[in-house]
Amino acid sequence: MRINRFLKWKWNSLFAKLLTSFLAMIVLFVSFHLLSLTFFKTNIRQEIIRYNTLGLDKTVDGYEKHFSLIQNDLLQMTFNEVLNAMAKPNAPYDYGAVASVLRQIQNMTNNSFLYLNNLIVYMPNQPYAIEKNGTSNVSDLFITNFASAAYSQSFWVKQAKEKYAFRVLPADSFHRVENTGLENDLGRMFPVVSKRVSDNNPFLLIALIDSAQLFERFHFSINDSFAIMDESGSQLFSQGDAFDVSAAMLPGGEGFTLKDGQYYFYKKGAYSGFTYVNRVPDAYIVSQASRLNAILLSIMAAAVLMGLIVSVILSYRFNNPIQRMIEGMKQSGRPPAIQSGIVEWNWIHETMANMAKSNREMSSDLTAKTSLLKQYGYLRGAKSLYPLNSIRDLSDTDKPFYLLVFQMAFTSQYREMTEETQEKASYFIQEFISLNIADQFADAVTVQAEKNQILTLVFGEEQPNKLFDVLAKLKLVFDRDKAYCQLTVAFHPKLLQASELAGGYEDCRRMLLQRKLTEDMEIVTEQTPYEEDPFLFLPSGPERELAAQLHAGEAEGASAVVRRLLGQMEQKGMNAHQFTLFSKEVASQLIKALLAHQLDVGELMESQSPYSHIQEAQTVADLERVLTSSIEETCRLIREKRDRHDPVKEFVLDYIEKHYNEDLSLETVAEQLQRSRSYLSTYLKEKTGMTFTDYVHDLRIRRAKEMLGGKDVRINEISERIGYQNVNSFIRMFKKICGVTPGEYRRVLIQEGDEPGRS
Repeated sequence: MRINRFLKWKWNSLFAKLLTSFLAMIVLFVSFHLLSLTFFKTNIRQEIIRYNTLGLDKTVDGYEKHFSLIQNDLLQMTFNEVLNAMAKPNAPYDYGAVASVLRQIQNMTNNSFLYLNNLIVYMPNQPYAIEKNGTSNVSDLFITNFASAAYSQSFWVKQAKEKYAFRVLPADSFHRVENTGLENDLGRMFPVVSKRVSDNNPFLLIALIDSAQLFERFHFSINDSFAIMDESGSQLFSQGDAFDVSAAMLPGGEGFTLKDGQYYFYKKGAYSGFTYVNRVPDAYIVSQASRLNAILLSIMAAAVLMGLIVSVILSYRFNNPIQRMIEGMKQSGRPPAIQSGIVEWNWIHETMANMAKSNREMSSDLTAKTSLLKQYGYLRGAKSLYPLNSIRDLSDTDKPFYLLVFQMAFTSQYREMTEETQEKASYFIQEFISLNIADQFADAVTVQAEKNQILTLVFGEEQPNKLFDVLAKLKLVFDRDKAYCQLTVAFHPKLLQASELAGGYEDCRRMLLQRKLTEDMEIVTEQTPYEEDPFLFLPSGPERELAAQLHAGEAEGASAVVRRLLGQMEQKGMNAHQFTLFSKEVASQLIKALLAHQLDVGELMESQSPYSHIQEAQTVADLERVLTSSIEETCRLIREKRDRHDPVKEFVLDYIEKHYNEDLSLETVAEQLQRSRSYLSTYLKEKTGMTFTDYVHDLRIRRAKEMLGGKDVRINEISERIGYQNVNSFIRMFKKICGVTPGEYRRVLIQEGDEPGRS
């Protein structure tokens, strides 16, 4: 039955449409895949050839750059004056010179990027040679230490006589002959020779480069058959299967050729002139192409089969739940219970089942929402944010009302509570106020205007005495919890109409600012003008005095200025808002002082931010403690910055103090600190404002002034004692600094000492 129904509906059912769409996508995918396969089959050989060509380009680039780098390093070493001097005929053995050259050799061989096995300084005029492990006897150098079938002792003697600057020789195997007669294989290496082109070549630099490491680092190919030939066609190096190739087989500077079933990819290096050759069998390229074709066909067949299976399964799983929901809605008007493996179908069923339930709940919720919208309308009206007409109709009323605004100021103890506890406490305060007022005034509306502000409208034309009684009861309760919250109530003194709500709210906000700096709850019933300019509380004279004390790091003096001004404000009966403005101005002065000393303001803000503590101050004494603590912290940071010592400067000045009477130079002090002369000169000038020489002369002249007070020491003796070897230089420097000669200065001291009344 089900099969017949399926056959009847298959062309116009969702299942048929889905399956047809999937099959169309599969056909499109197969067509694209066949087209791609045809294209790649045609071009795959060219791509493999292109890959090998690019690999050879990268190989040539690596080898060429490496040979150029080796040549530059060896060329610099050939001009080493120490090496040229020690390589001359009859030059004595100089341990220091040998150590210097040995360090240079070790620096180069220790550089892992050069792939140097060793670097030999061969000096035909000397009985020894130098390599990275030390010195070796010339007669044993190429027989036991670096033995090779291709490079004998006579070969290197001949190389020393030939005229060339740089040459890369064919790679060969080197070994070391041990005392036991055993041969220790050193590996296959390129000998690279560098020398000075002159009639008399005092030495050869022979760099032994590890050819295997070079091949591993720079060779890029799918095959290891590789060779390097010099400009004459001789083979310098080969790797993998041995093969011979002539220059006639490689026409032009670069390219590839096919011969005897082998591809030869070649390129001539622009720097060295060497020809680099990669050999790749043609059979390998054919096998790679065939293998790739087989893989692509297998993937396509698997994809088509998987696509057909998935298409049928997905089409059925999409279609079945929808058919069941349609049948259920036709029979009972409600969706049947569906437990599908598809999350979306379960969600659709649950959503449809919940829609009816939601409709019932929405109607019962409208009444509660109307009350909330009414409160919302009052709140927006108070802040001059006029609501939509539909909401305004709910909140507009002809009844006059009294307006009260409660301002909550939370203390540090409150902020120490958890965030959840704070939210509960804030909600409790609002509900407590709302319940107490609603108990006496049934039509009263209380809303949370802001996080720390509550708005209450009390409707009716009754005398406000009854409302004052409610506020008095609230005061008794909140005064017990003043350690956590200070409450201020602004009670607008006149009855308001709905159109006056925004103006009345602004009046109450200004009245809240008139609160005195006290711990108890305060009720404000009238608006009194007052000054808000912080510069009236911190005049220019005290401001300069405070800035001077802060600049000097004198916490006690700065605190005294602030305490004096706070006392004056308290005597004048200023309100809490004025104290806050004054305190913020003091905090600004602290920040200016830190910035003037180039200190991080964040240190003060992170340790004890004055702005947050100012808001939490309940009394003038609290405010004084906050400001005093911030001043002390600011002055501490300033003093630390001022007193922070400089070990380099202290060492230099201490060294000059102890050695000023000697032949003192900047180079001597720089050597003590292991610093360069130019660095120390610049550093001392920056830290002291004087150059090293000026500071030494200044210290010597100060010591000379002390000695000139005595009559028994002659001027030339003073000159020697303070470090001047020439008395004329001393006299000239003394007059330059003091404006008079040492003799004139002594006479002035003697005359002042002989005057009556001088001690």
